[in-house]
Amino acid sequence: MNDFEKVLQVDDLRTEFHTLGGVVRAVNGVSFHLNRGEVLGVVGESGCGKSVSMMSLLQLIPNPPGRIVDGTALLGDRDLLAMSQSEIREVRSVEVGMIFQDPMTSLNPVLTIGTQIAEPLVEHKDMSWGEALDRSVELLDKVGIPDAAERINDYPHQFSGGMRQRVMIAIALACSPPILIADEPTTALDVTIQAQILDLLKELQNNSDPPLAMIFITHNLGVVAEVADRVMVMYCGKIMEEGAVDEIFSNPLHPYTKGLLESIPQSGSGRKLKAIPGNLPDPLTIQNGCSFSDRCELVQDVCKESEVELYKVGQNRFSRCIFWEKINESNIT
Repeated sequence: MNDFEKVLQVDDLRTEFHTLGGVVRAVNGVSFHLNRGEVLGVVGESGCGKSVSMMSLLQLIPNPPGRIVDGTALLGDRDLLAMSQSEIREVRSVEVGMIFQDPMTSLNPVLTIGTQIAEPLVEHKDMSWGEALDRSVELLDKVGIPDAAERINDYPHQFSGGMRQRVMIAIALACSPPILIADEPTTALDVTIQAQILDLLKELQNNSDPPLAMIFITHNLGVVAEVADRVMVMYCGKIMEEGAVDEIFSNPLHPYTKGLLESIPQSGSGRKLKAIPGNLPDPLTIQNGCSFSDRCELVQDVCKESEVELYKVGQNRFSRCIFWEKINESNIT
């Protein structure tokens, strides 16, 4: 897509957490963009900085202990990170909606479902309470909640996990934001319900006007393959690789991405699963060189000497590995 189609541009985002043991650099120089109408998948192991990166954009990091120390996040010509609390509250829900990771804890247990959907409509869309409740019924019906008119008076504990996630989607879409951040929206659900939620999100995106841009955070590469147009692979607070989904899956150009793909079970393939050796480095330790070097099969002394840059390795394709050409050749052969 062309530059003028970008709806979000993030540059050099850095977020730290100050703990008793030291400083954790949870997000360490992340830059990316989001185009109108596309789904950007963000993947990586737990603790790699996926959720913290996206929560930083909406200033949802608790301070203390967290702090956004650098970077810009341009929504049009406005920097989300430079906004006051009153300004960023106007952006949340209206311009950027967010589906949080755990619907069990994200919904208020003492408020009805209708109240929780209606509140942002009253606050941001100047609707009366009656108008907001009518819109809440429409939204519940849109996300597949049966008997929506009756169920707006129910409480979260009266809904199943899958239904609660549908309610979270309804709240996120209530004010019709052009950007939606979905933070592992299928993690706590069984496989059947996962499929239903993914189908719902794809349907909502396809039927939006203007087209809905979505950032989809997950550790599940199978989900990314199903919903995303482009994927960003993160490790230790940095982007390791970025590119179109089909390119990443068919020709990974970073050892970490390659390891993730080789650890996915493939029915009927006959190949053994290959685990990535070692463990994540101590987040309190400042490493020289590549953060993946202690687990990498291609590691050389040069990898540990200085920080590895994010190389442009093709059209809209990036890899943080000095041996990306060698990996590319091995993929071809």
